[in-house]
Amino acid sequence: MHSKFQESDDFRILADAESLLAKSLFNYENIALIQRMNQLAKLAYQIFVNPEENNVNKFRSDFESISNYVNSVRRQFIYDILNFVILNLNPSAKDWNPLKDDDKKRRDFLNYLNSGNAISDLAKMQVIKACAVAKIDPRKVDIKKRSEFVKKYFSAPLYLYIEILKKIAMSGCNLLNPKERRWNWVWDMQILFSATISTLNNKKVLLITTDSEMLKAAENACLSNNVIRLKEYLELIGFI
Repeated sequence: MHSKFQESDDFRILADAESLLAKSLFNYENIALIQRMNQLAKLAYQIFVNPEENNVNKFRSDFESISNYVNSVRRQFIYDILNFVILNLNPSAKDWNPLKDDDKKRRDFLNYLNSGNAISDLAKMQVIKACAVAKIDPRKVDIKKRSEFVKKYFSAPLYLYIEILKKIAMSGCNLLNPKERRWNWVWDMQILFSATISTLNNKKVLLITTDSEMLKAAENACLSNNVIRLKEYLELIGFI
């Protein structure tokens, strides 16, 4: 498994978005979370080296714990969209299309999303969330300065969120629809936090994906050279 350090039992694994922002903005590290993420990597490695059922069965309790965590993140994402987007746009909304009967409000909201104000506001929200993770009083932080940093290095997930908001404004978007599984957007945004102009050990960071919405978000963030399709990557390394 290429992510394992040869000289130790640790793994190269990306931090979650909240931890990544807290570290980047305030040099704050959650040691317990880092250890938990490394344990998850070790679990994946143990299954990779021995996928036999008798070995996999040893980790059933771990699978349940992981499943509970994934479900909790999904529920929180759905709750946030419903309460802070849908009902904020229309407190009396009865479904996931809050602006279907209000053309003016839809136009105004879309104009806002297409403006520079939307990306700036979302960046400020990320700084405030990072303050909470790092246990820092946001009133003691230069929010505007830190948000400019977020816009420079972590704008791709913000652009994806803007596209999600546009879908909600234009036609509605039912996050509870099991066929569309739109709740997976939360993971797409988490992954996009690794799309950045920063380097890792002086090497360019590439995110490989076939997801069209993630690729579009990277394009809007001027990161098309850092987020590429699988076919492009295979061509780049001479595999095809």
